[in-house]
Amino acid sequence: MRKIGGLFVKKRLAFALLALVLLVGCGSQKAESGDYHFTLRFPAAFTVFAKGAAADSSALTAFGLTEEDLTAFQTEENGVFYAVARDDDLTREVVVNVYQNDYAASLWRLREADADSINELTQDAIDDFAAAGVQALQKGQFAQGDAMFVFLNLRSGANTEPGVADTVYCTTVVNGLQYTILYQLNGPLTDRYQKEAQSIFDSFYLTETLQNPNEEPKDTAPANAMLVVVLLAALIFSGVLIARGVASARRRAGEEQPYRPQFEDDLKTEKKKDKTP
Repeated sequence: MRKIGGLFVKKRLAFALLALVLLVGCGSQKAESGDYHFTLRFPAAFTVFAKGAAADSSALTAFGLTEEDLTAFQTEENGVFYAVARDDDLTREVVVNVYQNDYAASLWRLREADADSINELTQDAIDDFAAAGVQALQKGQFAQGDAMFVFLNLRSGANTEPGVADTVYCTTVVNGLQYTILYQLNGPLTDRYQKEAQSIFDSFYLTETLQNPNEEPKDTAPANAMLVVVLLAALIFSGVLIARGVASARRRAGEEQPYRPQFEDDLKTEKKKDKTP
């Protein structure tokens, strides 16, 4: 076993399994973890092995796996998903792990962390990979939904081509947990496979956001009180505008009526008296 970027990964990633689920679909397939509140989508070409389902012994044998491998993945590697696709001599693998540790619990959400914390997480991963003989060729960050990921393009020790990546690693911290996704193939990471890896990372979806127990709940009373004041002011202002509008309408209505002398009826009565014999 070796520790890489906070992971415990065997040299053969194909051993990284907990239990088996065959997810079949057109275009892409969704894998969901209720325990860790997230989903991922994998291309339809991948066979996905997921935590929490009964293992199919024939499928395990086909992939060269044993029950012991499943137990090791569960107890030592905190594995959640393992996906594999084989095209002739090319094998692509994806290993997904979720970790509970003091660092993740204190950080809680990487997207809200300061630059120093993000840089520290990135450098720690680079150093751990370097200690295992894996070279970091490129680093960066990307946002996906409620999460912000750190990613590394890597060249494994088995890769004899200098400067050519064959692995993409990304990690994030959300809900006080550290999520890691490792995409690897036994060949160069061409644009096609870089995009395939990115499509998997981009599909990360957090199904529930948890409140950090180390943070004081935000006091919403002042904000609610201010909202009430604003609404009352708006109602009063609206009432004033309506009253002014009604008064203005009445004035206009009075101006549009024909002029009528104040004593018009009395004058008409006097004229009738004068004509009476």
